[in-house]
Amino acid sequence: MDGFARVTENLRRYVDVAADSDAVQVKYIIFALNNRLDAIDAFFDLCRDLGVTYVQFSFDFREANKGKLSNASLGAALLFIQNAQRLGMRCTPFFVDDIIMRQLEKLAQSL
Repeated sequence: MDGFARVTENLRRYVDVAADSDAVQVKYIIFALNNRLDAIDAFFDLCRDLGVTYVQFSFDFREANKGKLSNASLGAALLFIQNAQRLGMRCTPFFVDDIIMRQLEKLAQSL
C-alpha cells in the first residue's frame, strides 16, 4: 500500500471511530511540491468524501523558519482558505505566525 492510501485509510478509521466526526481535524502542509490548485482540490475532495469539516493549513517549517515562503505557497494558502469557506468548513492556521498571517492578508487585499 502506498503512503497516500495508508494515510487515507487511517483518516477513514479516525472519522469512523470519532464520537463527533466534526471534531476530526485534517491538516495540509503547504510547500513547493503540493502548492498547486489540483493538489489542494484533491485534498478538499478527500475531506468531503470522508465527511471532514474541520481543516487546518500550515507551511513546511524549513521554509517558514527561513522566511522563504514562495508566492506560490502563500497563494495556495489563500486558495485553501477560500475553498474551506466555499465548502462551509472550519479552517484554521496551524503554527502560522503573525508575520506570515500579515503576508497572507496583504496578498488577499492585493487580489
